[in-house]
Amino acid sequence: MKKITSICFVLLVIVGLVALTAGQGAAEVLASTSRTSPYVRTAPNATANINLPLNNAGTTSLVFYTNLPNQKVIVSFNAECSVRSINNDYNDYLDADILIDGVVASPSNDGGNALCTGHGNNTLANWTSVVTVVERVVPSPGLHRVVVRLNGIGMTSANEGYRIDDTSTVVWK
Repeated sequence: MKKITSICFVLLVIVGLVALTAGQGAAEVLASTSRTSPYVRTAPNATANINLPLNNAGTTSLVFYTNLPNQKVIVSFNAECSVRSINNDYNDYLDADILIDGVVASPSNDGGNALCTGHGNNTLANWTSVVTVVERVVPSPGLHRVVVRLNGIGMTSANEGYRIDDTSTVVWK
């Protein structure tokens, strides 16, 4: 019985130490912004790369500061999203890239990060609430800039396009 009690005590100490050290790794928010105004693009302008306004004032970038070299940062972008495609075209989608200091961060850097897709029914419906999360190591300390770049893929016919609404962008370290 004494051996079982000793084992239980050791396990309890290990669990306590794990719990204490887990709290030390909590993420710190470096910057955040949100937008409640809708952003709508239709063809032929829907296929142009644009930097999305990240707040209601129209600012297209979010600035944050790091104080260490080679700091890993994580950026999350979420939005309500809808794509209008026509003629049973299910291949139209809204591509979203997250850029940190002008470099497209992984995994949004593959050119096919479909934030939302069309349903070929000629309606701006089928709303989704979506999130994209990326990471990147910024090599030098100082001020850095996040941009969300959108590109409507396949949206070339009249009336095709997309709408983004209720967005938030958060940078953590």
